[in-house]
Amino acid sequence: MHSVVHNKKRSSLFKLLLIVCIILLLTWSLRLNLANTDETYSLELIKHSFWDVIQLDALDVHPPLYYLVLKLLFKVTFISHCSPFIQIVAGRLFSVGCFFLTILILNSLISSLLNRHTSPFVLVLTLLMPSVLWYSTNIRMYALAALFISCELFFIYQFETIGNYSFIICATIFAGAAAWTHYFAAVSAGLLFMVFWFYALFHSHCFKKVWAYTIAGIGLIVLFIPWLTIAYSQLKSVHGNYWIKNSLYDYIGTFYYVHLADVVGLHVFSILAVLFLIVLAFVLTRGIKLLNNSAFNLYFMAISGTMLGTIGLGFLISILMRPIFVPRYVYPIFFPFICFSVPLITLYFQQQPKFNGKVLIALAALGVLTNTVKGVHGLKEDITAVRTVNIDKSFKATVKCNRDTDAQTLFLAYCLPKHRITTTQYKIRTRTVQSEKLFDETFPNVVTHK
Repeated sequence: MHSVVHNKKRSSLFKLLLIVCIILLLTWSLRLNLANTDETYSLELIKHSFWDVIQLDALDVHPPLYYLVLKLLFKVTFISHCSPFIQIVAGRLFSVGCFFLTILILNSLISSLLNRHTSPFVLVLTLLMPSVLWYSTNIRMYALAALFISCELFFIYQFETIGNYSFIICATIFAGAAAWTHYFAAVSAGLLFMVFWFYALFHSHCFKKVWAYTIAGIGLIVLFIPWLTIAYSQLKSVHGNYWIKNSLYDYIGTFYYVHLADVVGLHVFSILAVLFLIVLAFVLTRGIKLLNNSAFNLYFMAISGTMLGTIGLGFLISILMRPIFVPRYVYPIFFPFICFSVPLITLYFQQQPKFNGKVLIALAALGVLTNTVKGVHGLKEDITAVRTVNIDKSFKATVKCNRDTDAQTLFLAYCLPKHRITTTQYKIRTRTVQSEKLFDETFPNVVTHK
């Protein structure tokens, strides 16, 4: 009897935790402030026609698919005619929708590999993991790219299980979509095919599958050919002093929380991030041994290897060619990695709910609480921003921006498209986008004075 009551309490606590997570996600997605300059850029870019979006994006360092999809969404729902704040909410909810769709796809795959039904709500716990809450609500391409990579992985599983070639065709199409969404998503998509190519060659000894993955890899390249020359020119144009060149602290941040460094400082942040990685690696290693499921372990190792390969290639290209790699570029494969980690972490907690489990929970909670506090602070900034916009609308033509950051200046320009926004921060032109020409086209109402 006592055991039944205890289990009911645990179940109730678990459900309460899931509800809190969902509320956190939706609250985060509905925040109004545009502290992130990249989000402002996304919203400004899709104000142009579809063809102009492609032409302007060719001056940047990303493929255009995300912007085209977001513009189409805004156009068919008439959101493009709404206020800037409604557009912000809509842009974030699109990423939230991609997040939940990705959860459903990965949950179906994990349930098949484990040979038991698992609730998709279990994977909502990924919100407690590093930076997921941020990138799953950002008005950027990362949530959509993660969706495409997860779809590719799902159809690879269908092909491996059933053997129907239509599944490898679907996997190739989604890999191509990932490539058109983000360059490092293209790297992850290609590496996934490569991992299963090696597995088919050395383990299953199925040469039909070897040829299938070979053709899939070639197909991925063919699908990307229309953008290939532009991609080359984009990567070649990245110069050494561009903002994309990051420090080691930033790369460690790939595996930890977006805002924690702002609160505790870079050194403490790095120590906590490394500690989290050590504990997570230990828990996952133990979880793999406890699970003892060769099918699940294969896909977990394939995802892990793809993620490490993407990071390694990013470092290599940045060192040998151009500084083009930043931590968030790993997110499209990092999110499936986190989702596949959840069953292993859960199993470890069930078998050995002691020191290491508590440390992992504490480190995860620290990041979530930090992001939440920053989100609450952002809501305060929202009120200030709305008041500022309402006040600045009283000006007839020109608004002088006395704010401190590039993000705030561009946010004001976004909210007041019919006003000229003047600033003395001339370097904003090269700090926020790849070229001055792109800045002038994307933010035509911002006037910079030296």
